[in-house]
Amino acid sequence: MQVIDIIYVAVFSIAMITIGYIDYKKNIIPNVIVFPAMAVAIIFSFYTSVTWQNCLLGGAIGLGYGVIFWLIGSVLHKEILTGGDYKLIFLVGLITGWPIALLLIGISFFITGFYIQMKYMHKNLGKKPEKRKNVSVEAGPPFAMITIGWLISWILIYLPATA
Repeated sequence: MQVIDIIYVAVFSIAMITIGYIDYKKNIIPNVIVFPAMAVAIIFSFYTSVTWQNCLLGGAIGLGYGVIFWLIGSVLHKEILTGGDYKLIFLVGLITGWPIALLLIGISFFITGFYIQMKYMHKNLGKKPEKRKNVSVEAGPPFAMITIGWLISWILIYLPATA
């Protein structure tokens, strides 16, 4: 296990905690954190176990997920994700790289969808259909927690096995 990999995990765990917290509290994903984190992820990929090819491919997977949800929203005439969510998905793809990004982003969407359903049911329990309200949910916290979980497991399981 290299020291640079531990620094990588620490830096992006702090970034994801910060992004998730700000999104939860203020319902925004700040560019001042996301854009530098994207640049740092690409730079780190030249020195860590996440190679630059895997980093960029993971970012492309994040963009692919974003395009799919944008198309679904266009067909349904609803905004499924906001601009910050697209940037966050791209960042998660860059951080985790290929092939982890494919699975991790998919799981994050599944858990976020489950959370939306639970919040909707809680808010509308016992209400007549015409009185039910839509809910909005921040995607940042679920994405942040799942990414941090992967980063920590990467340190604890994967890296010692490759050393």
